[in-house]
Amino acid sequence: MFDKSFLQDIRKINDSKLKLRISNTIQLIENADALSEIPNLSKMKGHATAYRIRLGAYRMGLFKEKEAVRLIRVLHCKDMYSFFLP
Repeated sequence: MFDKSFLQDIRKINDSKLKLRISNTIQLIENADALSEIPNLSKMKGHATAYRIRLGAYRMGLFKEKEAVRLIRVLHCKDMYSFFLP
């Protein structure tokens, strides 16, 4: 599931290689049976269900909700952690 802010973040990105990495990561998330199968995934401190995936200088923020994953933001690493502050 994609949040509106996630789709807006992708539209703002001009780097075609980064967009391809985001697309490939979304495919990995859709095909994964467990979060542990997703490379570069780390739990965010201060949130019980928040995770981030490292994509070079960018981070993809997501929440795990029961059996679903909700993609929240794709931001530069300097902006991602301030967005997810508890």
